[in-house]
Amino acid sequence: IVQRFTEDRVRGRTFTLIISAHNAVLGVAMVTSGAIVESVGPRWTYVLCSVLLGLASVTAYALSRDLRAEGALAPERAT
Repeated sequence: IVQRFTEDRVRGRTFTLIISAHNAVLGVAMVTSGAIVESVGPRWTYVLCSVLLGLASVTAYALSRDLRAEGALAPERAT
């Protein structure tokens, strides 16, 4: 998505921002997962993580609907 819909002049900065955000979230997740495991146990920690992953998947699907539609129409616009 980044390579396809980002201008060349800002693509490097966009990737840097995405990687930085990913690493920040990963660090926060590592710190908080220890506290969650201590409070509710490892089984419920996995349940919570799977629910959050499912919500993230639904969010990504919803946000990418317009991108898929534009990609499908791109060959028609070229003609």
